[in-house]
Amino acid sequence: MKTRTSEQGSAHLITIIVLIVALVGTLGFVFWQNFVNKPAEKSTEQTTTSESPESTSASEGSLAIKEWGLQAAYNKDTLSTLTYDVVGNKLTFSSSVVNDEILPCAGLSADAWGIARAQAGDKDIFGNDVTDSWTKIGTSYYNRLYPQSGCEIKADKINLIDGAYSDLFKKLVQSN
Repeated sequence: MKTRTSEQGSAHLITIIVLIVALVGTLGFVFWQNFVNKPAEKSTEQTTTSESPESTSASEGSLAIKEWGLQAAYNKDTLSTLTYDVVGNKLTFSSSVVNDEILPCAGLSADAWGIARAQAGDKDIFGNDVTDSWTKIGTSYYNRLYPQSGCEIKADKINLIDGAYSDLFKKLVQSN
């Protein structure tokens, strides 16, 4: 009886293909689980969405930034599930609308919107003294961080969100 070696080679080839498909499938699932289907990262502080007594709009929430002793009102319809994270002198905002709709389209980083904090005598990224152009609240100076580009398809939504973050920044005050 003759043995066909070409059949044996086919079995090896099929085994290798099955192993490669299984490896690619496993790596794809891990990527999907860690990056695409990533749950919202835990931020340093959750927002307080209770309405303040002086609030005139039902859609206005209140944000307390305890690490810096600040507070601000914000539009909770536009900035739903607003959270933030403070690392050093940089505060980064996170919102479900931004994370779910804007970041995938625009290719923006997750820290596209936020606030930078500095002290008198510090320089900005251009070498200018922060006291010249940053907003002073208490003894610190603050500057709004925002994306420099966006997604054309979502331009209206980005402008709405950017306007809401801008309004939040304008309403920053020292907390009691």
